[in-house]
Amino acid sequence: MQVISSEETKTRNHLMDNIKGILMISVITAHYLRVGGSFQLSSFDGTVYITAFSFIMQGFLFFSGYFSKNLQKCRDGAVKNFLLPYIIMMPLMFISRYILSGNAELNFFKPSFALWFMLVMFVYRFFLKSIYKIPYIVHISVFLMLISGCIPFLGEELALGRICSFFFFFILGYKCEEKHIEKIRDIPKGIMIIVLIFLVAFSLFMAYGEVWDTEVWQMKECYLAFGMSNFEGIFARLVLAVTALGWIMVLINLAGKKESWLSCIGRNTMTVYLLHIPIRYIIESTGVAGEGNVLYHGILAAAVVLSVYVLSRPVLSLYYNKILYFCYDILIIGAVGKCMNLIHRTYRIAAETRKKYNLGENTDRREGSTPVRYERKSDY
Repeated sequence: MQVISSEETKTRNHLMDNIKGILMISVITAHYLRVGGSFQLSSFDGTVYITAFSFIMQGFLFFSGYFSKNLQKCRDGAVKNFLLPYIIMMPLMFISRYILSGNAELNFFKPSFALWFMLVMFVYRFFLKSIYKIPYIVHISVFLMLISGCIPFLGEELALGRICSFFFFFILGYKCEEKHIEKIRDIPKGIMIIVLIFLVAFSLFMAYGEVWDTEVWQMKECYLAFGMSNFEGIFARLVLAVTALGWIMVLINLAGKKESWLSCIGRNTMTVYLLHIPIRYIIESTGVAGEGNVLYHGILAAAVVLSVYVLSRPVLSLYYNKILYFCYDILIIGAVGKCMNLIHRTYRIAAETRKKYNLGENTDRREGSTPVRYERKSDY
């Protein structure tokens, strides 16, 4: 992520920025509601949560894939933009949880809360150049999404479960072109509004009916972890995939193409996504109880608005990038440089030792004898 100049702003795709702004607001709203003291699945809050998790991460990965057409640039920036923030944020989130609750664990193999997205994006962006030409890659990604839930070890460790289950949306976004976006935009608004009503009704049914555990919507673990058979789990993921695609089409069709207040949020999603996590920990530690009354929702709504506004400020994004680039130069470039210097010094010492003791030469080392060189005869 980077701060956008006024000249760049004029040429940006405001449609995509507006969609990303909607996605980010949905992410924070769902995260804050989930840890509120009055959260219940069969409620208005539960419906909002189910609705948000029907499309937010699928949407982010779809549009991330859409903007990953420059394969070499994606690979070059994968470490700096995603792996390094993961390495830096993991201990910071550990400290936050420990201070607030006294119960925290630092395990780089098990991503802390929303940081799984950074690992997933690193893997997708880094390896995309090597896999995008695989025949039937979209079909393979569908198979991977469905079958990964049948494999127990593809779980939260290193976000392996999510890497497999969300890859379909990323590669579909990569394959999507501007002409496809325009075709979706050309669908009559009335039809998309009907689709939107159906999707909301589906969320109401799933929430108040408590059909599935909330964890099912996150597609991060095997089906057995939720008491599902493999057949039930595959069916559930198919339903979730179709639902997510429906929401993505609704967003593309109904979102505005002109610059708006959502555009600023969409241009600075990284700082909002990463820095709202400690705020969520604060809400979780306090509970924000209220049995779902007006005061309860007012507090959470204010927290969402303030978080989105403050964390999406361009100046904050500017300093985030400066710190990130500084850390990259120190931790990555500096470390690589030291390794290269160490290799060079080792090679030089080995060469000097070889020269000093005539190692590698055939010599007669008996006392008083002179070294005898033997030339290797050609095999031809």
